[in-house]
Amino acid sequence: MKAGHVPGWAGGDAVVDVADFRGLEEYRQWLLMFRLLRDYPEGLIRSRGLARLPRIEARVRGSYYHGLVAEWRETLKDPDPDRLRSVALDVSQKGIDMRSIMPFAGVMGREDLMRVIGDSRNEWGKGFGIRRGPFAHR
Repeated sequence: MKAGHVPGWAGGDAVVDVADFRGLEEYRQWLLMFRLLRDYPEGLIRSRGLARLPRIEARVRGSYYHGLVAEWRETLKDPDPDRLRSVALDVSQKGIDMRSIMPFAGVMGREDLMRVIGDSRNEWGKGFGIRRGPFAHR
């Protein structure tokens, strides 16, 4: 089940599959970032992210997570769109950890957010042959 193309990754297009993730929530966070970067203005993403970072920084504990906040800050200040995509859509453990503290709450509209939630559930279920509820794809 192809989840999405990541333009410019590793010198070319990369395809991400739901099987690249250990659980639905990891995949949902990745899909949210993918759609945010695809559908919303980069300037809005950067400005809102920078504005929310102090709130996130006040909540995280430990040097590892403070380092991730610092990396978000550096990434959001860097005008290179490829760096933002690379950090936001990284499927490694570090990428998963970065998305767990992503500073983009409130950027995506409610309707789009609900679509991400539903699509991630359906794609996750299809990717693993799971049927969930009356709206799952058969």
